[in-house]
Amino acid sequence: MDPVDREEDLPPRDEVELVGSAFQAVADAFIVYDLTGKPLVWNGAYNRMVNCSDEEIRARMAWDFHPPEDVEFVAGTFLEVIESGEPSYIEAGVKTRTGRVIPCGLTGSALKNGHGETIALCGVGRDLTQQKRAEAIYGMVLRSTLEGFCVLDLDGTMLEVNDAYCEMLGYSREEILGIDIADVEVNESPSEVKEHVQRILATGHDRFETRHRRKDGGIMDVEVSVSFKDVDHGRFYSFTRDITQRKRIEAELREHRDNLQGLVRERTRELEELNAQLVHEITERGLAEKELRRVNQELEEYAQTVSHEIRTPLSGIFLALEYLERLAGTMSPGGLDQEMAGIVQSAKSAVSTTEGQVDRLLKLARAGQVPEEVGPVDISSVVQGVLCDLQEEAVRANATFDVRGDLGSIRADTLHVQQVFSNLIANAIRHNSGGDPEIRVSRLDGPGHRFMVRDSGIGLPEELTGNLSDPVTLGKRVKAGLGLAIVGKIVRVYNGSLKAYNDGGACFEFVLYDYQR
Repeated sequence: MDPVDREEDLPPRDEVELVGSAFQAVADAFIVYDLTGKPLVWNGAYNRMVNCSDEEIRARMAWDFHPPEDVEFVAGTFLEVIESGEPSYIEAGVKTRTGRVIPCGLTGSALKNGHGETIALCGVGRDLTQQKRAEAIYGMVLRSTLEGFCVLDLDGTMLEVNDAYCEMLGYSREEILGIDIADVEVNESPSEVKEHVQRILATGHDRFETRHRRKDGGIMDVEVSVSFKDVDHGRFYSFTRDITQRKRIEAELREHRDNLQGLVRERTRELEELNAQLVHEITERGLAEKELRRVNQELEEYAQTVSHEIRTPLSGIFLALEYLERLAGTMSPGGLDQEMAGIVQSAKSAVSTTEGQVDRLLKLARAGQVPEEVGPVDISSVVQGVLCDLQEEAVRANATFDVRGDLGSIRADTLHVQQVFSNLIANAIRHNSGGDPEIRVSRLDGPGHRFMVRDSGIGLPEELTGNLSDPVTLGKRVKAGLGLAIVGKIVRVYNGSLKAYNDGGACFEFVLYDYQR
């Protein structure tokens, strides 16, 4: 319709100003234009929005307050309101005096005279800057989140979705909008979905696991977190997480757990059977174990007694011999004849030998005890040390040594390892009547740490062959020599074994295992 520009059709100016003053307290920007777009009255909120004085606003037309790209849209809406007389809401930019564009929500309404004719246009504007910023952040979050997001109405129809949810279900955005949630739900029937919706309406939120059907028909496990807000006639906001892989892993873990429980039950049954067998064997071996403990206890007590009874007179003898040597030093040359000097040296040698026997007896008593210091022991280094200690004795016996290859290492007490090799090698030197003995030390293949000490002599007596780590033969070993007894007890500490046999000489084959406390 043609603009109404007759002055008599306009309300009196004082009435317009009165109406305008009534809107000064309104928080939203308010302005009234005549039908040509000229401002008639406005409130202070409008001044603040466009950052203009009253004179500046009065000097402009309606279109001057919008950016060029929005002028046609705003003008078209302006004319539609005039022609239809119906209010209209749009979102468009409002340009300030400095040129800054503010996003605004604009509502236009027609003002009519008593004849029902439109005589002016009333506009209300609201600054949407904060809202648009929040919407931008909201959109950025939804685009970047890995979880699927959708907005549904009260009927369960999808109104808005993010890219992650589209990708999750295999639909395009155009395809998925308008789909009912019951169309993708697998676990619940449509009627059950409606019941679930009612429960969420009652509680305001829910978190649950279910399954959804993809566009290609594939089924996926999902975890859904949904809340209800009473806005826009009621909206459900739902976040959906794909937990298919987690469910698969949980199923595999359950399978492994069930298999493990089955193995545990089977091994428990086997252990129960073995335990029953061991109880029977232990009952039979109980007396032997008790006897072994008694023998060890008596042996240690015996060693302590012998040590005390022998060391005391030996000390007296040794002091007397030293006195004779000092006395000889004060005499004139030839004061102590050669025969007496030889007797003194022989006596001192006998004392040293006897003390050595006492030391070995004490070692035997303590050989079966728990090691004091356990750590990595280099066997080759220990054997080389033993050979150095026995070098003088080996020269007198015209003995030679042959140590073959790297002997490896073991977790043990160094003193224990040294005692084992020292006793076996010393025995090979001392009890060899074959002349020019050759003593060979080597490592053997097999479990644990296996070694061989052998000589080229005439061999062992029959009673010393066989399993020398058997506690039943303890008495025989003590009678045959403390050295073998010490070796046998140490071998037992390391859960090993010692056996002897003749093969071109005496052969001692033994195995030790890493010590475990």
